[in-house]
Amino acid sequence: MTTKDKMELYIANNLEELNKRADDNPSIAKAKLSNCAQITEIIEKTWEEAKKAEANNDEERAYILYIRLYSCFSALKQAKDVINNQVKEF
Repeated sequence: MTTKDKMELYIANNLEELNKRADDNPSIAKAKLSNCAQITEIIEKTWEEAKKAEANNDEERAYILYIRLYSCFSALKQAKDVINNQVKEF
């Protein structure tokens, strides 16, 4: 089995810069204002991109996309249609 060489760093010099790049994305802002279906669509697209980046040994891009996924999952948890459908315990 052959393995591809890892890509040289080209996006950032450290994790702080990578995290900043992950946060600077209009899809994250959009996700925070969306309903479950829209957020799920963003998650699916981001997941596919992250898997492609990982398959291409682009660790920086994969990291950024996985961090964005985490933000989308957090937005999904806070979506109004999720909050309104939660069972309230007495």
